Amino acid sequence: MDKHRRYIDILKNNYRITVDLPEQTNGDFKIRKLECEPHECDGGIKTVLYHKNMPIMSDLPEELKEHLPFFSLNLSGNVLVCGLGIGFINEVLINIPDIKKVVIVEKYKEVIDMVWPYCKKDERFELIHADADTWKPNINFDFAWLDSWTQVEQETPQEEWWEIIKVKYSPYCKTTMVWKPTNKM
Repeated sequence: MDKHRRYIDILKNNYRITVDLPEQTNGDFKIRKLECEPHECDGGIKTVLYHKNMPIMSDLPEELKEHLPFFSLNLSGNVLVCGLGIGFINEVLINIPDIKKVVIVEKYKEVIDMVWPYCKKDERFELIHADADTWKPNINFDFAWLDSWTQVEQETPQEEWWEIIKVKYSPYCKTTMVWKPTNKM
């Protein structure tokens, strides 16, 4: 079994990925470190990103389950990620040596300022400050993970946005996946 498969097997067996971000507020966004509820994880602290007081991402096991369909792919080459969030995806992608380049597109400067200085990355990672709904790639990608929809800002229903964004990026990406909450997978 190759290194990537072993890593994914570890993730599937209830491993928890945590991020190391300081608590902070920037505009309508804030990052908080909170004690986990008993039903969320076995003790410990969770990191939560809020937008206008609505939680939009965390490092709870549920988040990992929602990312596993993407993490389970044999990721390699150029990878596009739309939505920086709390840098959660970086925690996995940095450990996959077959990935040549990771391009992360993030709309909100506030999120970039709070997360990018602290999240895991190396020379393969590039951050682009742009709106994924309007940004146009200048290279092709082997894989894309589209996770930038926020209920607070979007007028388009989530299910409709998933299809629109997949169609938009499919010409540039061999494999395109969209984040969906566990109950909609």
